[in-house]
Amino acid sequence: MKYWLVKSEPEEYNLEDLINDKTGTWDGVRNYQARNFMRQMKINDLVFIYYSGKNSRIAGLAKVVSPPFPDPTDETGKWSAIHMEFVDKFRHQPTLKTLKQEPVFQDSFLVRNSRLSVMPVSQEEADVIYSLMLK
Repeated sequence: MKYWLVKSEPEEYNLEDLINDKTGTWDGVRNYQARNFMRQMKINDLVFIYYSGKNSRIAGLAKVVSPPFPDPTDETGKWSAIHMEFVDKFRHQPTLKTLKQEPVFQDSFLVRNSRLSVMPVSQEEADVIYSLMLK
């Protein structure tokens, strides 16, 4: 099992939408590196849902429930999508500012490539996220 982080504008698609939908489609990714990461996702991998924008934070957790498939919003056939299922909403949602203070995130995709909408998360990074959401 691997960990991933996916970014969304909260007004576009958010954790509450995923909770209500039970299973959601993560589509609309139009960056080759993000698409390639998405294509590495496996069923039961865990996904941190990250809100970008002025209140950047990790809102909760989902899991991958389908292998990657052709993005239904794409007519070119170049892009991929996945289905995710809600797992948990974090009461304490670690902010980007808080994450940047943690040494393990200094070389992370989240800090180095802030425009990337799908990225891997190491086990060490995931452990820090879990510890911060418990505070």
